[in-house]
Amino acid sequence: MKTVKPPKRKTAVEAIVTGAAAIATLVILNVLSCQARSKLDLTEYKVYSLTPSSRGVVANMPEKVNIKAYFGNVPPDQAEKQTYVDMLLQEYAEASGGKITYERLDPYKDKALAEEVRKDGIMEIRLQSLKEDSFELVPMYFQVVFQHLDKKEVWTPERTFSLEGLEWDFTTRIKRMAYGKKKVGITTGFGEPPGAQVLLQGEQYGVGELALTDIYETSTVNWAQEPQKIDALDVLIVNGPTEKVSDVALWRLDQYIMKGKPVLFLASGMRWQSAGQQQMQMIEGPQPYVGMPNEGGGILPYLKAIGFDIGSNVILDSRNFDFFAPPGSPRGMLYKFLAPVAKSEQAGSGQILAGIEGVLVPLASTLKLVGPLEKPGEETTVVPLLRTQDTSWARKDVIAISPQLQLDAPPGEHGPYLVAAAVKGRFKSYFEGKPIPPGADAPAPTPSPTPGLDQGEADEPQKPAEPQKPAEPPKPAPAESPSNTRIVVVTAPAIVADTSLLTRNYINGFKAAHAIVDWLAEDQDLSAARAKTIARPINRLETGTRAVVKVANIVSGPLILFVFGLVYWRVRESRRRDIKL
Repeated sequence: MKTVKPPKRKTAVEAIVTGAAAIATLVILNVLSCQARSKLDLTEYKVYSLTPSSRGVVANMPEKVNIKAYFGNVPPDQAEKQTYVDMLLQEYAEASGGKITYERLDPYKDKALAEEVRKDGIMEIRLQSLKEDSFELVPMYFQVVFQHLDKKEVWTPERTFSLEGLEWDFTTRIKRMAYGKKKVGITTGFGEPPGAQVLLQGEQYGVGELALTDIYETSTVNWAQEPQKIDALDVLIVNGPTEKVSDVALWRLDQYIMKGKPVLFLASGMRWQSAGQQQMQMIEGPQPYVGMPNEGGGILPYLKAIGFDIGSNVILDSRNFDFFAPPGSPRGMLYKFLAPVAKSEQAGSGQILAGIEGVLVPLASTLKLVGPLEKPGEETTVVPLLRTQDTSWARKDVIAISPQLQLDAPPGEHGPYLVAAAVKGRFKSYFEGKPIPPGADAPAPTPSPTPGLDQGEADEPQKPAEPQKPAEPPKPAPAESPSNTRIVVVTAPAIVADTSLLTRNYINGFKAAHAIVDWLAEDQDLSAARAKTIARPINRLETGTRAVVKVANIVSGPLILFVFGLVYWRVRESRRRDIKL
């Protein structure tokens, strides 16, 4: 029987035709994919895709926003970052349904455009880039301008060219312009700690991302003198009052909550202060920082009445802690055990503290849910937020923090302790069945005119002052708040104290406060964008595992190539078998 082998020329022609067809197919698919608006993001953290929270913000915008990106002379080693920013802005425009217009321009090549944008403050910047095996400051354009009517904001990358948190930055800028800002107030007047400026003016401390001012209008409210001012706020932060709160201020606070408005209570069961002059004369060396049980003081009786019982103690931890510098301590004087690590119970996607695994809670007290919150009704939801480790313990007596302080964990009761909780539901009025405090109906003071500012105006006859209308009598306090009223209690006011910002380890406290305010203001749609990261975390491997991975990386490439060649050879041999006629 005669055997016939396929002609070599025919086999070569078939291979060429097959290869050409495959290449043509890839080219056509590439062209079609470039024209398509849909994208497929295969990165682990969906780097090139907007989070659902950002999509929701831009899709529901009441106003239009114009975005212009100025890129020019961007060096090749930074081209990937330009691509990322460009694709991210395109995602915003596509997700907005026409409410965002996006345009990319190059002023570096167009000198007339460069002169035009210079009037808007867009000029060449110099950013570090790798050029000819050395780092140089390269002149380039790499700015993004957000504009709505007459409001305009310019984004410029940091000198390190880090793009971490970029989606959060862009989304907050868009939201500021399209939605406006809600008002957040922080109380003063009843012995509140003086330092909370990072929340109000984080930009001045070089940590603008920690400030509430990114999407909120913030202010301080002296509710000891003008408690009426809290009525105009969208979110109130009661910042750890240590003195007894007046009945008038409590009534205004209660009215605020009964209207369904949200409150963040920062309250401790201890009253912390620097030692007085007499103690200073008796103690040599650094001035101690003294904590005393604040039983029944500050805002504690009110909180207990609505279901939050804060213990007159301080939580310490000898194993899971970070160093802490109490206010007034000498520069560089750090103490152990005072800032325990609290684990977040709401760190998951879409939860209140999304992306925040743990928080340092310096000088925290224990928190128990009592009364109406011990067994809440169907309309009330209680969410534990932060809890210390099982190595923590609570100290109930007076404590003086000084270099001579010795702290040892006592036998007996230990943690974990609840230190923060969020509640959404109905709250009974603290003043139900009680008379309205005298003076609670006083109107807000009006500023008096300052004479003599304009000499011309001083000569004009003064108009008689219009008689003020008598203040309307206050209405009786509602018996309970609406079912969607939101309250959060954190027993560590120092998490937002300026002195707590010692190292990067304390930043999570400020982030947690920001996330809580977002939840209270029902602006939680930005939590996913805030938690998003670009850089892939590097996981540390054990020595043995590292050796196995290293060998696998070396061997796997040649092994795969060998297996592929063997399979390919066997396939060709099977095809070249003699054909029987």
